[in-house]
Amino acid sequence: LPLPFDAAILRFSYDPGWWPATAGSGFALELEDPLALPRNFEDRASWAPGTEINGTPGQGGVLVPDTFPEWLSFHDLNALEDGDGDGLTALMEFSLGLDPFLDLGFNGPSSLPRIARGTTGQSVISFDLPANAAAAGGYGANDIVYTVEGSDNLEDWTPLRVKTDTSPFTGSGTVALDTPFNGRIQVQFSDNQGDSSIRFLRLKVEYLP
Repeated sequence: LPLPFDAAILRFSYDPGWWPATAGSGFALELEDPLALPRNFEDRASWAPGTEINGTPGQGGVLVPDTFPEWLSFHDLNALEDGDGDGLTALMEFSLGLDPFLDLGFNGPSSLPRIARGTTGQSVISFDLPANAAAAGGYGANDIVYTVEGSDNLEDWTPLRVKTDTSPFTGSGTVALDTPFNGRIQVQFSDNQGDSSIRFLRLKVEYLP
């Protein structure tokens, strides 16, 4: 122990992976119960992410804007700029609910859409969108249009499903949603084309106020 201390006041360990949103993206790791017993400090269930960026010291947290122009101004970025060099533009970072200056964990390329094959051979694309009580369905960034597109040749793309902040996903194919976790909701889109032919899917995001 550093001087002048000669005894541990409290010693416990925690795992930064308990709550990814607190591992560098600005949310504090906070005790769920301020009166929790010290012996429970090493339990993941005793902790949760704070509700505001940069914590709430003195109850004065910094609120990040939730509209795209103000969000860009807050971070001093332009829409196509890559603030942290992780390959994601500011528009994509905002649309997926990420930190534009943090290439760590889910804030990096691991949050780009994932492609897989379904049980009947259909193409499946999965991606995580920010939880948003003000948006249709309770998820998706404000003023962002999300379009899942399909192609057989990587040149000609056809819109399959579209979502805005005022309407849920509509179109062909099926959409399944996971339970919200750490402020984000996983969306899984399954194409109607259920065979072994070549099929490509992608997610397009657009800012349309």
